[in-house]
Amino acid sequence: ENTTAIDSNKNTVTVPHGIKTEGQQINNTKPADSIAISPKKRWIWVVPDGFQLEPDPPMGQSLCPALSSLNWGHYLEFYGEWVDILGVMFYWTNDFTEYVGSPPCFGRCGRGCIGDGEPNNNYNIYTQRCFNHDGCVAVLGDFAPSCIQMFTGCIPDFFNITLDCKR
Repeated sequence: ENTTAIDSNKNTVTVPHGIKTEGQQINNTKPADSIAISPKKRWIWVVPDGFQLEPDPPMGQSLCPALSSLNWGHYLEFYGEWVDILGVMFYWTNDFTEYVGSPPCFGRCGRGCIGDGEPNNNYNIYTQRCFNHDGCVAVLGDFAPSCIQMFTGCIPDFFNITLDCKR
């Protein structure tokens, strides 16, 4: 059985059942919304069997009430491979736990704590999106592509001073 998807140019892409890539087999048993075509490249995005993809938390989800408490988060990971003429991008989320505000200000929107360099908005804004990004950086590093992608989702929280915890 094949999975068919349509890209932004209305081209049909057929993904055969059981594609094999470097030790990973895609059985295409996921619901259709877990497979998407990138509008600029011929990539299919696939959540591998046995993995999960958590949705992004809403913008502005404050963690002020959770300061100093153990909190759950998730970060995005992905890698791509070419199979014949089609790129396959595997993506999923990994879970982690950490204390909100633990040194150095884990989960705060901005670099480190107030005064630790740029970007820094001199407010103590702690949100779930910034917490998840900090978890990504702690595991994968500042320049991991998935952490950079997550960073863009933190920008609106960084500029929302109404979220200041007044810590």
